[in-house]
Amino acid sequence: MHTVIEREKLVEAVKVATLIDTGGFDFTPDHYIAVVRNGDLLHLHFRDNNHYARVSVEPSPGVSDWADHQGVCLPKKEVFRFLKASNGATVKITVTGDIATLECGRSRMKAKTIELDAFPFPSSEKIKGSLRLTATALRNALALCSVCIDDKGMTSVVGVSMETDPEDGTVHVLSTNGRAMAHSTVPVLGNTAQSENVSIAMTTATTLVKFLSEMDDQEISLEIGEQGLTITGTHALWTFRSSLLADKKDIPWRRMLETSSTMLCRLLNLDDFGLAIDAATAISDDKHSVVALSVGDDGVMMEFTNEIGVSRGAAEAEVFSEYAIYVPIDAINAFNNFCKKYGNGLPRIHIINSSKNNPMKLECYKEEQQSAGHNPTLIVSPYVNN
Repeated sequence: MHTVIEREKLVEAVKVATLIDTGGFDFTPDHYIAVVRNGDLLHLHFRDNNHYARVSVEPSPGVSDWADHQGVCLPKKEVFRFLKASNGATVKITVTGDIATLECGRSRMKAKTIELDAFPFPSSEKIKGSLRLTATALRNALALCSVCIDDKGMTSVVGVSMETDPEDGTVHVLSTNGRAMAHSTVPVLGNTAQSENVSIAMTTATTLVKFLSEMDDQEISLEIGEQGLTITGTHALWTFRSSLLADKKDIPWRRMLETSSTMLCRLLNLDDFGLAIDAATAISDDKHSVVALSVGDDGVMMEFTNEIGVSRGAAEAEVFSEYAIYVPIDAINAFNNFCKKYGNGLPRIHIINSSKNNPMKLECYKEEQQSAGHNPTLIVSPYVNN
């Protein structure tokens, strides 16, 4: 049996498959793509232990003899490498027994397949709730957690919580490791029917950021099931499914965000702030260093001292109030990197007015704010030298 597909379409589809990767190779479904005929489309299915995804491509008309629901399993990384190295306009896939032959231009590859029945296609699941979002907004919210919250020193799984709020029409996306808390809101398109609160693993959030980055800024459907989360793209041309964390932790994020705060300054240039961070840590190889951060007439000053000496960096800022605090530099650097790549805004630094050990609040401020919800925010616990 054989089929023909445009090379560029197949490259884009298989590229998504490589985002869900367990590394290495053996003859198990985790290392394969299941390519299956479904009506006028070919569905490419791929998965690892915790994630499943499906991308649809249209075969070249009139050159496929695959029957409906007929298909083959191909080694995903090897196929992707072959396609990238080939320069033909189309790819012909021919299956003879347990050998698949791929032909693209003057290039050819033969690969051993596994039985299609061995591929663990997902079973249907009862849906508790469904929301419509945009892919970019969800990606950016998950990226804030993925970039800024690490699991260093953690004995439990660091998760990302998603809470729907029918009152403000948003999904609150948040995560914490006990030292910092990230929070963003994603506007819901249409009505939010009911409240939901689910958690996914940080590894899933990181995979989703990569997955959604490959998609256009399109409307997506997010379905919450009993055990899984399913995201489907426009016209159902792609689907991503992940397991939910059974151990869901309630994070008191409202208390932190709604406590009054004092705005210290607004940074004026992300690159300038990044260079100041690098200068402040130039004397240390430890990127988890604690720095003395001060806001004053000279803008934002960061200083680090160790047995070698002292290094400091400064960035220009619009200053509203003077303050000094000790904070971990990795949290500040991560938030600045988030603003540069995903946030589309400039950091504003606040101090939360709590009873003791006032946390620092970093906010990615946009001139054109969302109609509902908060700007992306990272709250960082200060270092207290006892």
